[in-house]
Amino acid sequence: MPSTAVSSTALQRQAARGGTDARARADASVPPPPGGIPLPSLHTPLRDVVAALQARGDAAAKCRLFTEYAYCAAQQRSARDLLRMAEWRESQLAAATTDRERADAARSLHGVDQGLQMAEIGEGAEHCRDVVVPSSDERLRDLRDAALAGHVPSMSLYARGVGFTGRLRQLPQLRAYRGEAEGFAIAAARAGDLESLFALASAYDPDGASGSLLGQAVAQDAGKALSYYLQLRELYADDARPEAGFARDYLDQRIAVLTETAAPGLRATAQRAARERLARWRRPALSARVHVAGVSGPASENMMRGACAPDGEQADGEFFLTLPDGTLAAPRDATMDTAR
Repeated sequence: MPSTAVSSTALQRQAARGGTDARARADASVPPPPGGIPLPSLHTPLRDVVAALQARGDAAAKCRLFTEYAYCAAQQRSARDLLRMAEWRESQLAAATTDRERADAARSLHGVDQGLQMAEIGEGAEHCRDVVVPSSDERLRDLRDAALAGHVPSMSLYARGVGFTGRLRQLPQLRAYRGEAEGFAIAAARAGDLESLFALASAYDPDGASGSLLGQAVAQDAGKALSYYLQLRELYADDARPEAGFARDYLDQRIAVLTETAAPGLRATAQRAARERLARWRRPALSARVHVAGVSGPASENMMRGACAPDGEQADGEFFLTLPDGTLAAPRDATMDTAR
């Protein structure tokens, strides 16, 4: 299992100078996983552990709180949306003038009411009950602090832009992110984070996820994109699971497009760089889900909680291999390990 921490000295030094150097992050040492008190189970109601996690204050606790608060914020948004929908359906029912209009409005209202009941008594509601969710700026600050401490899941989440909810209201944070994101992603990928490998390949790809925050923070580079795609393709080469075939198909397509338009010799250069990283970097666990930042809602936020879970524990829910272009490849085995 990949280590969850890298040396934070270079990261903090670069941040103090107002920027982050990708090479400094990529060359950071990867020590064994730190000891200490294990994180509480994901199945423990947040209200029962939030004080202890806040008191710990270490990077793993901050990461766990970030994902928990993101999950609860999504739960609260869904409940508010359903309440507004119910009020609108009630007004439709009151304004109906024919039996058919009343029947249609009543059916719609019944469906919304069922959703509201789940929002009130469902597992997510119980998990988040009595929890005061901090502002998005506070949550993002703690995630960045954990990333600067060298915590691999935090670096991955931050680098992929998870946590930036109010873009225009977060311009100071975005300025810092622009100078840090690439380095965080490289360091996380070097430490064995699969999501960061996919995110880097897509961000560098001229036809990739240029609309993502990471894609906007790095310079497009076909050679780098090709190299990361080749690295990922090698990782999936012997994976016999059905969903791995979808990943290989996607990677083969991107490799073919970039090779076709590449300058002479670029494929060979990219292949050498990919092999060097494969030899030097920690190999990721391919059982880990590939999470795409920007897909929000209680289900995806719940799965994200697995990034900062105790070893061997996963978040409940249906798992999909979600490629960087947003394609859902195939349902995953719900017993797979998503812990970092």
